[in-house]
Amino acid sequence: MDPGLVVGATSVIGAVVIGQDGPFTGCLSSKMGLIYNVAPGAMPKAACLRGDTAATFSNAQGPVGPTGAPGKDGAPGQQGPGSTLMVNPTVNITSAQPGDSKISAACPDDHQVTGGGYAARGLTIHSSQPGMNNTWVVDVTNPTSGPVDIYVTAVCAWLQ
Repeated sequence: MDPGLVVGATSVIGAVVIGQDGPFTGCLSSKMGLIYNVAPGAMPKAACLRGDTAATFSNAQGPVGPTGAPGKDGAPGQQGPGSTLMVNPTVNITSAQPGDSKISAACPDDHQVTGGGYAARGLTIHSSQPGMNNTWVVDVTNPTSGPVDIYVTAVCAWLQ
């Protein structure tokens, strides 16, 4: 063997029981960044080499930390196949003749009556409600001797 040749070997040996919380103490190698001579408790299994530092650590779980800041909003989702509810009033402007009558406003066939109402002066209104065949019907009495104007409105809706 060449007298100028030096062969060296280092072994890192240590056994730690994983089920323990600690604390554990070992030596932190300043040259390699390895931990060696790990033992349960406050002291390493053996003295640390010159230049290395004793390091104590634990497997114990600490308390839960504070909640983090909210994340950024995600990108908008894709448009679904839903529908849009469309509303359109249908108005019937007519005259109520003297006596009792029912005056209505009708929605188109592909629409649905969803509400309604009336506007009139000098008439007695008995009811204002949905009627047959997709209409809004106002039941009135005209107590005068001549015709009186009445506006009957059907609110019509459909899905688009």
